[in-house]
Amino acid sequence: MSSYWPSDLDVRDMSSPLQILEQARQEWTEESSGVLSLLVQKAETIDNMHKVYIYAKHEPSGQTVILFSVYYRLETPYPAKILPRENELPNSLKKSYYSPGLESAFSISTAAALAASMKGKRVTNERVCDSPAEFRSELEDVFNLGSVKSEVISLVSNNSPSAELASEPDRVEDESEGHPDEVE
Repeated sequence: MSSYWPSDLDVRDMSSPLQILEQARQEWTEESSGVLSLLVQKAETIDNMHKVYIYAKHEPSGQTVILFSVYYRLETPYPAKILPRENELPNSLKKSYYSPGLESAFSISTAAALAASMKGKRVTNERVCDSPAEFRSELEDVFNLGSVKSEVISLVSNNSPSAELASEPDRVEDESEGHPDEVE
């Protein structure tokens, strides 16, 4: 028998991205014992979109770091797009990234390359969410990105008591009279 009800549509869960982010904010405060919190800053863009910035805040120091942002239309909360900041890292600090091969640049003639660039193509937008369930799933994935975890770890470690000790290097008297580069 046919089913005309959209798959994965649950009308009992109509949470907006902001409501879901509020749940995440509460969980962060509880899980970190109040050391970390999430801040949600709303802004309106020039193209009638909401842009929401998500920050991690180290409560003892008051320092914050931006983790990612969320976009959606002013009048409707879905679809919503989560934009992690992972692309802002230099490639040398990423675990993996795409690097086009030289053969792709040199194997096609100029005319063929021009023709290929004029041809349309289907583009897939990552992290676009059509429902609250999809937003929750993508949000969980974004919070587990290495770039997000690194920002949080850096925020906490830069404000820990051990970071203060590390900021003053120990002075060690060198008994050798030679230069550090010299090998005896």
